[in-house]
Amino acid sequence: MARLQLQTAAPDVRPASDPDGRREICTRIARCLVGPDGPESFQFRRTRSLAASLPEAERRPLLRALDRRDDPASCATALLAWAGHLESVARFDEAELATGIAASLRPDDPSIDLHRARVARKAGYAEKALALYTRALDRLSDPEMPLARMARLGCVLVGPEGEHGISEILRESVRSGDAESAAVAQEARARRRIGSGDVPGAVRDLLCAAVRYPRALDRGRVGLALADLLLSRDDLDAARAVLEEVERQALPRQAEWARARLWQLARRTGDQIGLRRWAESTSNDLVALLPPRRPPAPSPSAAPIRTAIRRLAAL
Repeated sequence: MARLQLQTAAPDVRPASDPDGRREICTRIARCLVGPDGPESFQFRRTRSLAASLPEAERRPLLRALDRRDDPASCATALLAWAGHLESVARFDEAELATGIAASLRPDDPSIDLHRARVARKAGYAEKALALYTRALDRLSDPEMPLARMARLGCVLVGPEGEHGISEILRESVRSGDAESAAVAQEARARRRIGSGDVPGAVRDLLCAAVRYPRALDRGRVGLALADLLLSRDDLDAARAVLEEVERQALPRQAEWARARLWQLARRTGDQIGLRRWAESTSNDLVALLPPRRPPAPSPSAAPIRTAIRRLAAL
């Protein structure tokens, strides 16, 4: 197994920017994964105990990585799952550490280069991201394979090409039947369009991306983002239609968020039936996180959104 040279001295004082000690835990885990301590050592057992105390989204991949550290492929896969969670909550420094260890275990895997590039891009390190995307492209023999398309899209996102370059990759993905690459491109174009003020175009892109993604996790995530965008425009009926789809099809936690938003929509519009329907299955903690109540505003019909969802799902 590849070994990394890491500093072994623990800090005497926990940094003010890390009140929960998460970075210290990550550093301990990194040492155990790439260091000489065996499973019977005190350091390893202590680190495993720390990992077991973390929330489930982190605990499961970390314990899997620690338990399989002698199997580089399995350990790297678990680390990438951990990095995906860290990335989703904007803990990019820790995600970079996790993907870096995974790369040391599978140094010739271009998919890990893509993971590392995405983390660098989201953290704002455009030059590093471009170098990693380019390296991934160089390692892929077929430029038409989905991973290569994702790498080219990454290069566009950190480069000067803008929306036109994203649209080119979107068309190419649709022609080749690569639904996931098309969804990633449309989600990226939606963010660009929101930034430029083209909200109707962003709504169309997010709707298509939500239907095209093959994984329920991504469909639910994009569906919630689309609903929030519609709510920001006071398109209440359209937002309700999207949230109802998320509530039916997304993962449990995402469905819970959708029910919380549906409950607030019912409160805003005075829908007593909706209040009773969603109150029973809505967490008070999630309701407390929602924006304050505002008076209902006129909203366009949800019929176009419902029709688009049905037609796209039938493709």
